[in-house]
Amino acid sequence: MVNAMDVYAEHLCEHCVLIRVGAVGPFPAPYRYSVTFIDRDGYAEPVGFDRKGFDPAEFEPVIRHVNEVTGKLVAYWRAGPPPYRMIQKDPVSTGGKIVMVRG
Repeated sequence: MVNAMDVYAEHLCEHCVLIRVGAVGPFPAPYRYSVTFIDRDGYAEPVGFDRKGFDPAEFEPVIRHVNEVTGKLVAYWRAGPPPYRMIQKDPVSTGGKIVMVRG
């Protein structure tokens, strides 16, 4: 499991953020893997992973970090059939918990 100090964010442009999991500083600091998020429809949406698979135990700290750095909630597409979109509920309304709902 990763804590907030193990996640590092770099803004690639005004609409794109690269999250490095397991990093304590900017590239070329070592890291376990990275996830790229873009601003799409007002949400931060993951669009690229540098490896397959994502440890579910690390999902919450990554989302929290993305919320903090971008100021946006997270949304992503789950494999179907048919594919469907998961959207993060505002943590203010969930008591600070990360809750994803089918959108």
